[in-house]
Amino acid sequence: MLKKLQIFLLISLFATSIFGQELKVDKSKYTTEQLIKEVLITGSVIITNIKYTGSSSAIGYFYEGDPAVCFDNGIILATGDITNASGPNDSDYTKTEFNTAGDNDIQKLVPGHYTSDAAVLEFDFKPSSDTVRFEYIFASEEYPEYVNQGFNDVFAFFLTGKNPEGGMYTNLNIALVPGTEIPVTIDNVNSKKNKEFFTDNKDGINIEYDGLTKPLIAQAVVVPGETYHIKIAICDVGDSDYDSGVFLKATSFYGGSSLSYYNTCFGDETKFELTNSEFIEKVYWDFGDPDSGKDNNSTEKSPTHKYTKGGEFEVVVITTINGIEDTIVEKITINGRKVFLGDDVTIKEGENYTLDAGPGGVSYLWSNGETTQTITVNQPGNYLVEVTFADDCKAKDDINITVKDTCICCLLALIFGILMTIVSLILFLICRSKAKKIEN
Repeated sequence: MLKKLQIFLLISLFATSIFGQELKVDKSKYTTEQLIKEVLITGSVIITNIKYTGSSSAIGYFYEGDPAVCFDNGIILATGDITNASGPNDSDYTKTEFNTAGDNDIQKLVPGHYTSDAAVLEFDFKPSSDTVRFEYIFASEEYPEYVNQGFNDVFAFFLTGKNPEGGMYTNLNIALVPGTEIPVTIDNVNSKKNKEFFTDNKDGINIEYDGLTKPLIAQAVVVPGETYHIKIAICDVGDSDYDSGVFLKATSFYGGSSLSYYNTCFGDETKFELTNSEFIEKVYWDFGDPDSGKDNNSTEKSPTHKYTKGGEFEVVVITTINGIEDTIVEKITINGRKVFLGDDVTIKEGENYTLDAGPGGVSYLWSNGETTQTITVNQPGNYLVEVTFADDCKAKDDINITVKDTCICCLLALIFGILMTIVSLILFLICRSKAKKIEN
């Protein structure tokens, strides 16, 4: 008996490893706010005004999704109890009747039919890049029986906010068949129409729904820094029979990476970093410093660059996440602080000479140990100063002071004077001798 039990357990474990396991859902692990901020969102995006409308049993967290048909984990919204989403697919007719209200915006998509059991998740967001996107899968028990039967359960992702090309987006549905302006619906994505985006889940182990889309991407071009509203909604249409659901992939709602940088003093290695770099598949940097030649570009996630001069530079970084490119542009200033003590000089012995490192420094340190902006010197040598500014940037300069040896000059003058005196005396004697000859 024990041997038979062991064999049964081994067979069960083998079947699980081969055929997968049931999708799991949890209604209470996360609050609605946590589902958005901790599960769905990635990248530098500010989230506010999170709101959920619908049954508490129609929203939750899913995990252990089979990668062959679903995401590993994320958020699920459904027209029925989300626990019904767990496989295996052993029913053609899974339903929950909440008898809750529909949604006005969804209603406009199906004129002539009433909506009910709406599950609506919405929030405001402020992206840091020019594109917003997230991954999703739509699934339904209405496959395949109710394809092209006049009405189906409906879902949509409504976007409202500034259109970069002018005007405003107003409830723009961004749940579209890839490469088209056609909304994703049961009639538009199925085993006959746009079938490359459809999965028939007959006898599926992981998920209950009879059919579902392949993983799709909802995306839109946006204006960085502007506030947008997204409304993710799904409803029963016509009746409360046959559940449908939307799976939102964890960490797929991407509002852009943000760029940070350190060490902006001229002469230093400026370091660059991107938020959420773990999700970046590929990156290309242009530091805006063409004078640096091939060093002006990098494909590292956290590169460094030494600028050839101070001033303002436009840094462009192109990231690739989930096969989609995103561009970040940032203007940075390299503080080209300079100190100039002047050209090398020669002074007279005993002469005082003032060296001035210039205003603006918060501290000064001279090679002779003095710590003031100016120093007075009268000795020969090399004088170096390091100035620290308020932005912690530092600059250095040095000057050579040469002192004339005045003793040698005096000696030369004395010798010259003696020689002139001797010459004068000789000339006097010669002139006197000639005068005497003339007299005689």
